[in-house]
Amino acid sequence: MPFKILHTADWHLGKNFYAHPLIEDQKHFIAQVTDELQSARDGGAPYDAMIIAGDVYDTANPATDTMFVLDSFYSDFALRFPGTHLFVSMGNHDSAKVALNRQFLNSHNIHLCADTAHYTEPFVLQKGGESLAVYQLPYLNSATTAVLQDDDGGRRIKSQKELVGELCANIARVHKEKHPDSLSLLAAHLTTFGSLKSRYDENAVGTIEEVPVDLFEPFDYTALGHIHKMQDCGALGKVYYSGSPLPYYFDSTADTCLLRVKLTDGQKPSVVPVPIAPLHKVESLCASLEDFLDEDFMQSHKESYLEFVYTDAVPSPDKIARIKAAYPYALVIKPQERDYEPGGGQSAEGRESTFDSPEKYFDAFYKDVFGDTVEDKELHEEARKLFIEIAQRVEREESEGV
Repeated sequence: MPFKILHTADWHLGKNFYAHPLIEDQKHFIAQVTDELQSARDGGAPYDAMIIAGDVYDTANPATDTMFVLDSFYSDFALRFPGTHLFVSMGNHDSAKVALNRQFLNSHNIHLCADTAHYTEPFVLQKGGESLAVYQLPYLNSATTAVLQDDDGGRRIKSQKELVGELCANIARVHKEKHPDSLSLLAAHLTTFGSLKSRYDENAVGTIEEVPVDLFEPFDYTALGHIHKMQDCGALGKVYYSGSPLPYYFDSTADTCLLRVKLTDGQKPSVVPVPIAPLHKVESLCASLEDFLDEDFMQSHKESYLEFVYTDAVPSPDKIARIKAAYPYALVIKPQERDYEPGGGQSAEGRESTFDSPEKYFDAFYKDVFGDTVEDKELHEEARKLFIEIAQRVEREESEGV
């Protein structure tokens, strides 16, 4: 009889998306988690365990209302799914606050991990004569890692690869000694070699070192958090990132999900994505400002979190103001990046003749930046006139030695 696990990570409760609070979006996601648990129970195949593999909060000091959201989920989980165990590990965005009320919650099948004090002591699930040992590792640093020593008893600083390798080896050794007939699951928050990263991950992962996937070979399933893109890691076929439940960057993957995992003795795990329907889609759109104001276009995208990339050479402040008024979730409005060669690829002699007067200098600069299009001729002429006046004044002061 297989063990059924719901794997998720990187909730980042309390996060803002380009200064826009996401708490309602996160509540919407949590409601879908609850629906998945309820649907499984109603269907006669309830989950045995659920994993949140780190970064349940977005900051080490979450706001009170953010903590209430997680507290409400814990309360609902314990009341509605008393036969399912929840395992929550600390990520690099979290602090030890993620383990508040650990002893009380442990008595309600909610198991919190913020250090490695008891990392070789699993919680063992029993089902139909089978057993599953669940091990948890928090994000590893000097504050969360138990003192590891060399053979001579001296302390030494260890890399992330060394830490993870030594801890995994110790877990595997103890598991073989004490739980030889049990399946094993490890929940951890780290970066693996070769993992596929989004732009968000590249910016957020920072200096966290990567570790080889083969360190997790002893485990029947490794539930990872930290990388926000759902993926199977390496060739083992049993090490997975669930990805984040919401996109947190405009190039983040849109296929956010939970992972439904089934573990059966002697077989590779069955892993099936469970799609998450976001409260608001995340879209990056490229068009002219006029296109963004089209009525049909607005109706199609009005409820999305939007990044507008406009192709207009010269933006119209009025159109940008109308876009902001028409789209309540327009979070970014920016020009399309342009590829151009200063001076239009002219020779040195050609550039010198181009810039031999303020008028020619202004016209060449404008063409380099905006091309040949002049949308607001009156504004263009005023800017050109002001530039010429300033250039002539500077030239006159230089000649007079002012």
